[in-house]
Amino acid sequence: MTPQKRLLGAASLCVLGVLGSNTSQAAILNLTDETGSLSDNTPTSFLEVYDTQADDYFDVRGGGINDAYFISGDLNSGSGSFRQLYKVSGGLQESGYNRDGIMDSSVSNGFNPLIRKSDLVTTLNGQFYIFALDVNEPGSSQLLSLDDFRIYTRSGSDPNPLPDSEADLDQLGILRYNLDTGEDSTILIDAGIVGSGGGASDLLAFVPVLSLEAAADDDYIYLYSSFGGYNPDGTDAWVNDSGFEEWSIPEDATKRPNVEPLEEPIPEPSTSLLLTVAAAALAMRRKR
Repeated sequence: MTPQKRLLGAASLCVLGVLGSNTSQAAILNLTDETGSLSDNTPTSFLEVYDTQADDYFDVRGGGINDAYFISGDLNSGSGSFRQLYKVSGGLQESGYNRDGIMDSSVSNGFNPLIRKSDLVTTLNGQFYIFALDVNEPGSSQLLSLDDFRIYTRSGSDPNPLPDSEADLDQLGILRYNLDTGEDSTILIDAGIVGSGGGASDLLAFVPVLSLEAAADDDYIYLYSSFGGYNPDGTDAWVNDSGFEEWSIPEDATKRPNVEPLEEPIPEPSTSLLLTVAAAALAMRRKR
């Protein structure tokens, strides 16, 4: 489908679909095939992306929350393509950020978790920064919930001491992106969709460049995440099963994934705009 036809289709559906386009109210983003086995599970979410290499569009498991997009798929994020930031490995629930030994986080020998805004890589269109998550959940159950995803920035050196609890994370600096802004949101992941083992991303996070616009290029970036807290049925379906989760970023612009979200959601129309559209439609009907 050509971009022109896509724009015409979007215009035709604008009045009908625009009220549901606000991603800030999303509570559960289901990127698994679990479409009803748990009581509060939502249907699998799909997002259309653009393949910059194939110059084509296709659907993937994904969706938007607070203007960021999260997709799953077999997209290379292994050594040589992506730069490891940190691993999270703890109990049934785990959390941490890109500093060694903080909460449940660790940094492998030879890797540098210190990144600045200038180290981040954007999509080809320059609209989003790219982060990759490799989920390593062993056993037959490879389901995991991502319950928190935040990005802080800070000028100067690390706070001393580094905060070691969620309650103290504001000591890191300025909160630039928060998955839970507006509503407590959760992303459901299935490591089995991509396959076991490292070297491929189970989740790609696309964070809007605009969210970090006010930060300086040499500001430190802190990526906080927590897993395993989703428990609507009193089961352990979404907890950590003794594996580890690993965050990384592209080494450089030549190593970026070939996919990117198509466009940001259409803003909700004002009440006056809706009334204008409704009045125009009524007038057309009367002329007939």
